[in-house]
Amino acid sequence: MKLRIQDTGYFTTSLINQVAVANRAGYDGSSSCNYIELSVKSISRNAGANIDDGVNVGNYTTTDLNFTSFNNTTYDLDCFINKNDTTSITYQYNQLTQIMRLEKTKGLKVIYPSAVADTRKTCIELLSAYNGANGVFQGTFLPASTPYISGRVLKVSGLKDDVKSDKFTFKITFECVEEVQD
Repeated sequence: MKLRIQDTGYFTTSLINQVAVANRAGYDGSSSCNYIELSVKSISRNAGANIDDGVNVGNYTTTDLNFTSFNNTTYDLDCFINKNDTTSITYQYNQLTQIMRLEKTKGLKVIYPSAVADTRKTCIELLSAYNGANGVFQGTFLPASTPYISGRVLKVSGLKDDVKSDKFTFKITFECVEEVQD
């Protein structure tokens, strides 16, 4: 399956103060910042409520177990890049560099389905409706009604260059930053 990830350059969903193009992952060396196409083998979603034993804000009483905090949802994407793609090998190494930059650049990232025809739906497409229906990045970076999730790349890990394979493999851990909901 194919997914795209794009560095928006915005620190928040308010779309104010975008960082310079050259400081975003996907910068092509000229004047634009492109999405990165990912070949994904599997996706796993990780979520759950924390139980916090801290004092409830404004309560000032002894600590009790409560549900006033939570962890943001994360997705682990097992990805690969073909070494011997139809594009030049230089592009593949540049793409690896840009993927590694995803964890270092400050802007929010969006993950969304690729334009490559694929009838299989991913959990990102199916679960992103809360974060993609009339979302702030539609029309700015994405076509209208494109399902997406926004957040940050926590880490790119496990980069393997298997000499017996024609692929680089790695895992991207993506933490969602959920847009305000009623």
